[in-house]
Formats: sequence, structure tokens, C-alpha cells
Amino acid sequence: MELCMFAIAFDTSYLIEVWTLWHPSSWLSSFLKILTAMVSAVIAVRFVFLLPKPSTSTTLSQLEEARNELEAQFQQQIADLIELNKSLQVEITEYKQREILLQESEARFRLIAYTAPIMIWVSDIDKLCNYFNKVWLEFTGRTIEQEIGRGWLQSVHPDDRERCFLTRTKAFDARQSFKMEYRLRQKDGEYRWILDTGIPHYTENHTFAGYIGSCVDITEHKQAQEQIQASLLEKDVLLKEIYHRVKNNLQVISSLLNLQSEYIKDKDDLEIFQQSQMRIESMALIHQKLYQSQDLARIDFSEYIRDLVASLFSSYEVNTNVISLIVNVERILLSLDAAIPCGLIITELVSNSLKYAFPKGGTGEISIQLHTENNILNLTVRDNGIGLPSEFDLKNTTSLGLQLVDALTNQLSGDIKINYNDGVEVKIVFPLLEKNLNWRKK
Repeated sequence: MELCMFAIAFDTSYLIEVWTLWHPSSWLSSFLKILTAMVSAVIAVRFVFLLPKPSTSTTLSQLEEARNELEAQFQQQIADLIELNKSLQVEITEYKQREILLQESEARFRLIAYTAPIMIWVSDIDKLCNYFNKVWLEFTGRTIEQEIGRGWLQSVHPDDRERCFLTRTKAFDARQSFKMEYRLRQKDGEYRWILDTGIPHYTENHTFAGYIGSCVDITEHKQAQEQIQASLLEKDVLLKEIYHRVKNNLQVISSLLNLQSEYIKDKDDLEIFQQSQMRIESMALIHQKLYQSQDLARIDFSEYIRDLVASLFSSYEVNTNVISLIVNVERILLSLDAAIPCGLIITELVSNSLKYAFPKGGTGEISIQLHTENNILNLTVRDNGIGLPSEFDLKNTTSLGLQLVDALTNQLSGDIKINYNDGVEVKIVFPLLEKNLNWRKK
């Protein structure tokens, strides 16, 4: 029986050695080693005393050799036991130190969270809140027992409660951070707007441990934002009214010029009145577009060009079957400061083509192109009419319209080039600088 127990103890010690190869850092491994070693030592001692007495055929040297072998094994077991005991003591000490550090770290976090000037909450992996700091509890006037779990939702405004719950749930399921605004009831019953930010946190071995969140009161910010929106709306209404009145005043001036022109007999004077009237109408059209636009700072210039040219063709009573119009423009938004001079330039150039390019009912076409390239806005107005004299000089021309085109181009820091081959082609380029153009493509 004792021999069986001795064999089992030694076999068990070998199994423990194999097991500790897989779990070398476990304190249980060391404990099992020590226990097995103690049992082996006790059995070995008992086995020595249970050895049969030497027979007459057994020599004294053989017994002495067996005794020495058992003694050596016993001493080795004692040495192993001492080493294992030291290792176990080290592991126990390290474990206690880690536990102390963890407790200190948790205590520091709770102290910081509890005394932080913002509301802080913590939840577990089941989406249930298990901690609220002092600021939160003072804000809501509720106890920690009332808030934990999903109790905190009772302080959320009924209109925001479902949205708040769904936002958190969706973020938890995706393990993503979230931000949301909702109304939270104070202890005095007043609801305040809260910005809630939640961030997932993990353990040292990257295991999901729940969420940590912080809340700040943004009621004043929301109120200021609402005041700004109301102020902007009021200014938009006022600006629309200004555009509308400017447009009406310009149309009144245009109508007065039209009435006055009926009493003018001189052909040149009448032409001056008509040109002035068309210039005023081009500016009135811009204010009308701005009044109708959702963006009160910029105008869709491509749409404006089409309406402007259509108005000019109508004023000159042009038959589009005789003089065709080609408009190829990008959809660009221009500020009022850029749109007015550009509109006047197009008015002058198209008017000149309609008046002089096709004498005696000649046929032809007028094309307008507008596009951007390398931060440059390119405007081209071309006709295939009779062209200009070879000695024409823009800087020395007596034409008021072309002088106005040159002046407006300089106003926009642009350059103008005129090509006389096969009709007249006027190219004007504008640098897309903030100080010159407040623009953007749609």
C-alpha cells in the first residue's frame, strides 16, 4: 500500500510539472508543487522505515546504497520545496502589490470623477449605469440608488428620452463614441440642455469594460444660437426687402427714361437714353435674382446671363431665326460686387453686337462663354458680324460703351483682349481673388 502511494505521489509530481509548463505564472501551480513535494517526502520517509530487514543473502553495502539513494531524493525534494516556497512568496507579493495599485488607481479615479466640475457617469458592459459623480447627483437632486441602471432616464425630458436611449444603445452595440444633446431636469424642476459625450473604455488586455461619459450644460449656448438664428433671419428678411426696393427703384428709373425718350427727337440722344435704360435694367435684374435667391450674398450668374441676354434680344426686337444665340456658361455663384460689373460688361458687348455687327438685317450668331481655369474666370463674347476697323484702339475709342467695358474690367483687376478676325471676339479674364470675387462653384 505504501509503495502504491509513493508511486502515485511521484507520478503526480510529474503531472504537476507538465501542467505548470502551461501555467507558469499561476500561484496555484506553486502551491500544488509544494503540496505534492510534501506528500512525496512523507511517503519516502515512511517507505524507508517499512523496508524489509536485510536477509542473509543481502549485503550491507546494497542496503547502504539504497538508503543513500533515498536520502538524496529526499534532500532534493526538500530543496525543491524551499525554492517553490520562495517563488510562491514572490508571486503572492507581486499579486498583492498589483491589487493595491489597482485599488489606489480606482480610488484616485473615483475621487477625481466625484470632485470634477462636470457631470460624469460610468456604465458596465450591459449598458447599465453603475456610477454618477457628485455634480450629476447635485444637478438632478437624486440619489445614486435612484440613478443607477436606467433610473437616470427619468430625469431626461419625455420628448428626448427615446432618442437619447436609442443613441446610446446604437453606440454601445457598435463600440463607438457618441455625442448627443438632450434636456435634463434639474432638482428645481427646470429642464436644461445637456451635451453628453460617451467613450468606450477597455481593460489592460483590451477587453470591453463599458463606457465613461461626461455632460456639460449648454443651455446658454443653445439660447445664444437661437438668438443668432433669429437675428440672421431678421437680417435676411431686411436684406431681401432692400434688394426688392432697389430693384423697384431701378425699374422706376428705367420707366421714367422710357417715358422721357418718347419726347426725344434726336436719334443720338434717343440712343443714349435707351442704352442707359438697358444698363439700369441689367442692374435691376441682379437685385431681382438676389431677392429670389436662397443665398442673399451670391447670385447664380449662369442663370442671370441667360435672362439678361433674353431681355436684350427682346429690347432690340431681334428675330432669333436671323441672329442666333449660343450660351455656354458654367454654373458659378458671384457676389454682388462682381456680378454687377460683369453684367454691365455683357450688356455693353451684346448691345454693340446687336446694333453694329449685322447691318441691314444680316444673319449671324452671338455666343457667350464663361468658365474657370486655374483660378481664373474667363468671359468671352463673340459675334461673326462685320467686325471692327483695323485701326481700332480700345484705349482711344470714343464709344462710351467700350470705355465702360474697359473701366469695369480694370475695376475687377482683369485683362481684356479683342480679336478682329471673322467678326469680333472679346476675351476678359478675372483673377479669382477674395478681394475681387466672392465666388464658388455649385
